[in-house]
Amino acid sequence: MVSAAWRGLGEARTLHDAPGLYLDEQDWNEQDQTEILPSQAEALGLLTGVAAIVMMTGSDGWLISAGSADRIEFWEGNFFFHSADATQIERANAIIDAFACDRWNP
Repeated sequence: MVSAAWRGLGEARTLHDAPGLYLDEQDWNEQDQTEILPSQAEALGLLTGVAAIVMMTGSDGWLISAGSADRIEFWEGNFFFHSADATQIERANAIIDAFACDRWNP
């Protein structure tokens, strides 16, 4: 499914040769649906779809944003949030708690 999405975006290389997905910078915090541009909606749909596929298949991957101290690691059906910013860690913990996500305790 991810390979099909890549081809739909015009990527001729295989997923092995082009394992990353680059999305243009967006205002991902915009919550007013009337303010979201069609290109933003398309990018968000693609990002959500790829993340869902990675989680459902237990695949490994990273979600990284240029210029950010944050990243999300997907690993065997789990996700791990990493940040150099303690405030972002607190925000992530609040989201995880709000959705009652299980926490990994080694």
